[in-house]
Amino acid sequence: MSSHSIFDLIPHRAPMVLLDEMIEHGPEHLSARMTVSRDKPFVDDSGAFPAWAGIELMAQAIAAFGGLATLSRGEPAKIGFLLGSRRYDSECESFPEGTVLTVLVRRLILNEQGLGVFECRIDSAVGAVTANVSVFQPDDPERFVREVAA
Repeated sequence: MSSHSIFDLIPHRAPMVLLDEMIEHGPEHLSARMTVSRDKPFVDDSGAFPAWAGIELMAQAIAAFGGLATLSRGEPAKIGFLLGSRRYDSECESFPEGTVLTVLVRRLILNEQGLGVFECRIDSAVGAVTANVSVFQPDDPERFVREVAA
C-alpha cells in the first residue's frame, strides 16, 4: 500500500475522478479500486456504472502509474492522452451501485517519447473487462496542446 492519495497521482479533479484509492504498485504495474456510487461520473439513474466507461477507469489507473514516476522525480502528476484501445472485451454491460471494481494496469511498452501500451483489467463480482490501452504523455503537455491546436 502507498501513502499517496489518488489526488497526488492523477491530474484529474472533481467531478472527473473515478478512482478511490491505489492498492498496490511495482515497476511495471499498478492496481487501484473504485466503488460504484451515484456521485461518480458516468453512473446512470439506476446507479449503474456502464462497462463502456471502464476505458476511463483504466486510463486513470495508467495516469496514476505515470504519476508515481513523476512524483519520484519531485514533479507533480502530468496530463496524458488516451489514444485508444484494442481488444476491449466486457463480460457484463454495467456494474451496479456498490460494486467494488479493482483495476490492474501492466506496462507492456513505454518509450522515451511518452508513447505507451498497457494491458488493463477491471475485476468485480459481476464480471471483468479487459483491454490493451494506448496512451501518450509528452514532456510538456501544455506545449503539445498549443502546437496541435495551432
